Amino acid sequence: MKGDVIAGKDTKKIEDTVAIYAKNSGTVINIEKDKLSLNLSGNSTGLFATNQGSIITDRTSLTLSQPDANGNISEPTTPANIYVEGKIQADGSTSGLGIYASDGGKISVKNTYVKVKDGTVGAVATGSNSNIDLSGGIVDYSGDGYAVYTSNGGTVNLSNGEIILRGKATALELDLSTPSSNPITLTGAKIVVMSNDAVGVNLKNIGTLNIATLKTDIENKLGGVNIVAGTNGTQVFDKYKIAAVDGGILNINANMDKTDTSTTSPGFFYYRRFLGQRLKLNVLNGVEVKSEINSSDASTYFKGQVVGLEMNSSKAAGSATDAQINLAAGSKVIADRTDAGAGAIGLYMNFGKIDIAAGAKVEVEKGANTVNDKAIGVYAVNGSTVSNAGRHDVPHT
Repeated sequence: MKGDVIAGKDTKKIEDTVAIYAKNSGTVINIEKDKLSLNLSGNSTGLFATNQGSIITDRTSLTLSQPDANGNISEPTTPANIYVEGKIQADGSTSGLGIYASDGGKISVKNTYVKVKDGTVGAVATGSNSNIDLSGGIVDYSGDGYAVYTSNGGTVNLSNGEIILRGKATALELDLSTPSSNPITLTGAKIVVMSNDAVGVNLKNIGTLNIATLKTDIENKLGGVNIVAGTNGTQVFDKYKIAAVDGGILNINANMDKTDTSTTSPGFFYYRRFLGQRLKLNVLNGVEVKSEINSSDASTYFKGQVVGLEMNSSKAAGSATDAQINLAAGSKVIADRTDAGAGAIGLYMNFGKIDIAAGAKVEVEKGANTVNDKAIGVYAVNGSTVSNAGRHDVPHT
């Protein structure tokens, strides 16, 4: 297909449509490079290939977002080639897709800028042999779903590309139990976060992470992705959640302080920029984990609670040993509410296992301040088990 292929424009978008649709084996829509421009709205899909249909609409090149003098990524300077402004329904659900390949459908959109606002997803590939090649491209997604999503054998190639997250978006979800078969290729890619309400990635069965290098470890698990703060020129978005992780090992191999406000510190990263469940937390020898906070900060950031370390299991758990907190000899966990209020909790476990080695210590409400009632050294619920050869230092009230 030669010549310009245009549907809608900035001032008058086409509503509730599928702009380019290829169905069944042997159906190939091949659009000349650099000729596609879509501006859609409502319950629309930019490109849809299904039942082994194929769409090819590559571009020659694309300038990705560039860092400013401080290393933060500014807004892209190039206009979107495929733009879908979705629709938020009365019940809060959304409609509108950028690119959709299903049941063996294949879409090639190399070096293309795909932008979806208030839609369901940016790019999605579902079903065996379905594939989207977005290498060198951009998926810019604003919403509360995924920027890129795959299921049941679908794959997406975003190597040397970029994902931009806005609103409450999440870049993607991956199960890393078999890293060699990851359905989303991100070699050389970056994730630019333009909202502090966003989550970088949802990851399952991540393997081993270390708190001292948490961000780098997560990026390496994704194949070397760079997750970076974005800026709109007046605000830097550097308080988003790096990742939500279900399953794996996290070695706490550096001291952590829950009150630390440096956005790159281990304490800030773990307590405010990381969500973990069904993890095995290992506090290594000589490491101190400190949670000494007042009621105001507890209410603002931690649901009113003061807890040294906590872990919850998940519905993916096979047993109560999947989630653990292990304190090695010479390690210490400190929990202290520094003003009047409910007493602090040293360790909390929901359907898991706590092991405190000889020479390890849990210290609760022992600071030179208000000693609060109902302090608890170890709080274990829902079939959790506790093995304690160490020391609890908790005031008796």
